Amino acid sequence: MDRYSRITVMMCSYSVPVRFIDRKVTVHLTGDTLVVYDNRCEIARHARLADRGLEHLALDHYLEVLLRKPGALDRSEALHQARAEGAFTAEHEAFWAMAQQQLGEIEGTKTLVRILLLHRHQQHADVLAGRRRAGHLQ
Repeated sequence: MDRYSRITVMMCSYSVPVRFIDRKVTVHLTGDTLVVYDNRCEIARHARLADRGLEHLALDHYLEVLLRKPGALDRSEALHQARAEGAFTAEHEAFWAMAQQQLGEIEGTKTLVRILLLHRHQQHADVLAGRRRAGHLQ
């Protein structure tokens, strides 16, 4: 795994959660899936990439870093891919814009990243419903 939290398999790169940088991981590769394990615990799952030189970066894998370096989010390849895949929705965009307007660019982005971290432990619909009920940030 490299310092950017990616592994390369069959000349394609895939993200792994940043907390596993410098750890030895195991990869299980099938015709359509790549699964990464730390010991016997699954830590990442990606659709297998078909062409050499491609990369797939999951935004979720970088959230801890983005909380410390929120200025990197807007230009990150992981965000670009999440937008293209529909994982980063118009609702996320609207929340981010509102958060930046109310809290400033840095704190607004950190608030968005904290919301994205909630998705690890709660259902997407529940996170969105809670955010809608809150209505605003201040």
